[in-house]
Amino acid sequence: MDEFIDYCKANPGKVTVGCAGLGDASGMAAYSVCNALGLEIELVPFNGGADSMANCVGGHVDAVVVPAGVTVPQAKEGNVITLLECGGIQENGLSVPTVNDIGIPEANVLFYRILMAPSDTPTEIVELLRETFAELMTDEEYVQTCEEMSDPVLNSFLYDSLNEQFKADYAKYTELVEVLGIGA
Repeated sequence: MDEFIDYCKANPGKVTVGCAGLGDASGMAAYSVCNALGLEIELVPFNGGADSMANCVGGHVDAVVVPAGVTVPQAKEGNVITLLECGGIQENGLSVPTVNDIGIPEANVLFYRILMAPSDTPTEIVELLRETFAELMTDEEYVQTCEEMSDPVLNSFLYDSLNEQFKADYAKYTELVEVLGIGA
């Protein structure tokens, strides 16, 4: 990570960093980390994490920010070198520092996996989905699979706490959206 930081500082505005989209968590993470470190980069949005990773492996961008589930297979194959974990997850299974470790906790960006249903879904179906997925989040085989992908199940939010997290994230990212020029 130190070499990457030094390279970015020596080449301001010339280093390209791919992401799944400017408004995506990966874009927010890339911008947050680089902004906190005072790095001037060119943020390049792609059509999702797999597309941005393919462009990194293919040498079309210098670096990429994607979820661990996209990173780990490529790292295991030796196609990429993992530099930093952007969500502050200490037990990330990647043997890399976190944003907290390098002194920029303000750059933490959470990547979510969210199950949603249309607003007119009957209450009994919503409750069944919530119960079923709450069970899944504690299923030993599922948890182990996520850990093997270095994408651990950290929290199983229910609606109320998830909404509170969304509100906090919204406040945090409003400024970033304006800086990136992607706000409505």
